[in-house]
Order: sequence, then structure tokens, then C-alpha cells
Amino acid sequence: MTAEETSGLANSLPVANFFAATNRAELILSGGVIYPRLGVLVGPLAAEAFQ
Repeated sequence: MTAEETSGLANSLPVANFFAATNRAELILSGGVIYPRLGVLVGPLAAEAFQ
């Protein structure tokens, strides 16, 4: 990562945890239901967040 701040949208909890540790990123999670096997948020709310 560069010294610049980064922002983004994700549906992945591992990705959110990674960027949370950097203190240089603003990440919005999509919402929805957690799919534990993959650690992602799924469902209509998650899909709508990306439209």
C-alpha cells in the first residue's frame, strides 16, 4: 500500500480485517448474511450494495 488513503467496498470479512489493520483504508462492508465457510457476506442486501 502507498502512503495515500484507500477506500473501497467489499463483501469479504478477511479483506475487511486486512484493511482494518493498515489504518490507511476506509472500507465499507456490503451487509447481508455471513457465509462462514468462505467468510463473505451474501444475499440480496450484499448484491444490492454493488449495484
